Amino acid sequence: MLKLYVKVFHSAPYKLSRTLQTHKDKPPAQSQPGVYRIPCECGKVYIGETGRDLRTRLKEHQGRARRGEQEKSSIVMHSQSTTPCTLGQIRTTVIATVPSWHSRRTREATKIHKHNTVHQDIGFVISDIWLSMFNRT
Repeated sequence: MLKLYVKVFHSAPYKLSRTLQTHKDKPPAQSQPGVYRIPCECGKVYIGETGRDLRTRLKEHQGRARRGEQEKSSIVMHSQSTTPCTLGQIRTTVIATVPSWHSRRTREATKIHKHNTVHQDIGFVISDIWLSMFNRT
């Protein structure tokens, strides 16, 4: 009978391949789901969230502005009811890329409470206990 000396190991929890960077490029923040901010000329901002490409979402806002569909977009309603505000060139910034729907809605609600926003649906309702933690900017 031939004896082979073979040692069996389990997979290591920390592998070198997990710590190294991937060779693939990350998609731009504009094409990932997340929370975004649209500044207005009057000093207020619009905070929104999307699970799709941000450019597609912005085209929806612009299309609603062209068609006069105020009830479907708070930023369109604000821009058409306030004289100095225009939606001609939207300069949007991505606040955070958040893939999870619940996390995205929570982040949106906290940002709405933190900033001086246009009148809009606040999304998730945040308890008054937590609101004291947010400083308005």
